Amino acid sequence: MTYGRVWFIRRMGHGRCDCRRNLSGGLWYQMVPFLVRNISYRDQSALLSPRYNPLRANLAESCLHLTITVMSEQQQDQDTALTEPLHDPHDITVAFYPPELLVEIFLYLVALSYRAITTDNHDRCILWMPSATQVCRHWRAVAHGTPLLWTLINLDWPEDWLVEALDKAQDLPLHIICPAMHDAHPLLYTFKALLPRAASAECRMSHHTNIPNDALDLPILRVLSIAQQMSPSNAPFVSGSSKLPTLEHLKLSGFLWDTVTPYFRPTLRHLTIDAMCSVPKFLRAIERMPLLEHLSVELPSWHMREITDVRPYPTVTLSYLTELILAGEVESLSETLLCLRFPSTASFGLTAIISDISPLGFQKLDNLYDTLAARLRGQGAIGKPERLDILVVHCPSAGDRDSHSRYILHTTTQTSSRLAGTQRARSALTLSVHTLPIKTVIASMANALGPALRSEIRGVTLRGGCLHDVPPTFAEAFTSLPNVETLCVDETFLWSPEYLSSHVPLPNRPLFPRLKEVKLRRFRFHDPADVTLSPPQGPELGVVETLADVLTTRAEGGFPVERLVVDRAVDFGEQDRIALLRCVKEVIVV
Repeated sequence: MTYGRVWFIRRMGHGRCDCRRNLSGGLWYQMVPFLVRNISYRDQSALLSPRYNPLRANLAESCLHLTITVMSEQQQDQDTALTEPLHDPHDITVAFYPPELLVEIFLYLVALSYRAITTDNHDRCILWMPSATQVCRHWRAVAHGTPLLWTLINLDWPEDWLVEALDKAQDLPLHIICPAMHDAHPLLYTFKALLPRAASAECRMSHHTNIPNDALDLPILRVLSIAQQMSPSNAPFVSGSSKLPTLEHLKLSGFLWDTVTPYFRPTLRHLTIDAMCSVPKFLRAIERMPLLEHLSVELPSWHMREITDVRPYPTVTLSYLTELILAGEVESLSETLLCLRFPSTASFGLTAIISDISPLGFQKLDNLYDTLAARLRGQGAIGKPERLDILVVHCPSAGDRDSHSRYILHTTTQTSSRLAGTQRARSALTLSVHTLPIKTVIASMANALGPALRSEIRGVTLRGGCLHDVPPTFAEAFTSLPNVETLCVDETFLWSPEYLSSHVPLPNRPLFPRLKEVKLRRFRFHDPADVTLSPPQGPELGVVETLADVLTTRAEGGFPVERLVVDRAVDFGEQDRIALLRCVKEVIVV
């Protein structure tokens, strides 16, 4: 199954497909084997991987949402005992499902049921487990016939459930969760006693703790996540003499740097950490992790230096890296990038913080732009650099006002892979600069890229925007992109007729002289009152008329747009399409 198919199934699960309304218990029995049968043999192997897998998670979430539909449409018998015998011909198919997939689905169901009961003012001591397993009889059979499904151990769940789960899990590896651990937690010692059996462990510290570090032997632990919600403190549990021979995924947040280094192992493939340390310390640490595939690091928002700081810093090679995410002060980011050598196909994203607003500080920002451009040209990279393809400008929308605008570049390989559905969406570069207008970032990066890289960009996409913000115009920032053939604008907020005008930036010189296709997504072409009271009778003053005007003028000037694509517009009618057909060869409504 490709990621494109998983995306389609998730749309079904989220209620965007009418067929889910007709699901019955019998159809649900048939739906899960349908999802599993449509997975290729290659991806079935991926489902069985012990590492986190987006395909497995997406498929499990799809099954979860379909199950929620069944729960909402069918009255469940809350009095049915968990041990009630099962007599259904579809249950025999359980044996053919990948066990890890069943675990994902079942644990989603259990967590959902528990949250539903605790948030609806039910008695916490109620026997809530049957409501999770009674989603349908299929899952009761799965729960009883598969010990693997009892391996989730949440230390905040009722004690009866923990005893039952530990008994039915037999001696299989456990997945331990503790949402609010502290040194007075009643099950602290239980948690430490279960860790040697854990394949994964997630622990959130509710406040400062004094949990000691012990010489733990954790022979099968692959995934470990510990987060401190308060100010930085000492990392608990693991000491320098602990044994973690199989640790691959590590996520640590909110701890002092010197107390997290005992967790670092050469077996790590995924590392996420907020590292309050200097660049040399960070480089020395990851130098001992040559297998890293995903590296996400939050460096300090000010530039830290060591007294014994010796330059130049050593170069660290990460031959298997596919994704690099860095956040921190501008100079620290530049120094880190200059010292890292990784494949040219890797995706890297940066969130830069300007701690110095003097001319010297902005010179450091220009140095960062130059470093990024050099990386895109292949400097310090393993393998031949890939050709750039699409520039995406993402502005915060109403739902993510706390985020920052992002400058995103995609390569031709990433674009084709994403369209084919063979990989999740990734970008060659994602850049966000705090407090700096996105137009300034676009213009500065264009200057750093140089003519050769700028000429590779074939598409520009504008996303986001908010009704309460003044719609930005990026025309001035786009003047140095001569070969753009496709312009895509999501939402009306970022739209400007200057993008298509034949007289911007100069008379008789359009912004994108080679533009052939314009895509408008989720646009509102008419006044909301016109849409609600009656269907539009013809092009109204506004987007449609303006669009027709600039397209006509552009064609008359010798720069015609061949295709207009209107995607998910609720008020774009047939007469609008006919009116715009006079300006372009083809109007496609999706």
